[in-house]
Amino acid sequence: MGLLKKAENKMAYFKCGILGFPGSGKTYTASLMAIGICKAIKNNKTAFFDTETGSDFLLPKLQSEGIETYQYKGRAFSDLLTYIKECEDGGIAVLIIDSITHVWRDLCDSYDKKLQRRGRLQFQDWAAIKGEWKLYTDSFVNSRVHTIVCGRAGYEYDYDFN
Repeated sequence: MGLLKKAENKMAYFKCGILGFPGSGKTYTASLMAIGICKAIKNNKTAFFDTETGSDFLLPKLQSEGIETYQYKGRAFSDLLTYIKECEDGGIAVLIIDSITHVWRDLCDSYDKKLQRRGRLQFQDWAAIKGEWKLYTDSFVNSRVHTIVCGRAGYEYDYDFN
């Protein structure tokens, strides 16, 4: 038999995305999930990549549950890639990224600035940006850390000119 093989149970890492408007409970829900995962796998280390300072609000809850919490406050795309790797190397059980929206915005703004433009990205820009973004999505999917990503819901408006 070539490709057909009996399934075997290997350790899988939880990957979750939570989308909602500000104040809808994304960070709180992510923290409750992190507590449950930490208790289930008997590893009490959680890390926040915090773009909104929401982790500060939840520190007392996490501490009362015996969760050792690390945090980084920033929005840079490059910092997120480094942080994911540091979480893997540091034995972190659960990583909460809150909010991925700010990281995405940083990537888009940095690309726009690199081209010395100010304004909306153009159609041809998306291939280059998505190529960079793939560094994050590959890390997210393949990392050896249970990861919960929070994203802000928003309204999109389009316009045409010329």
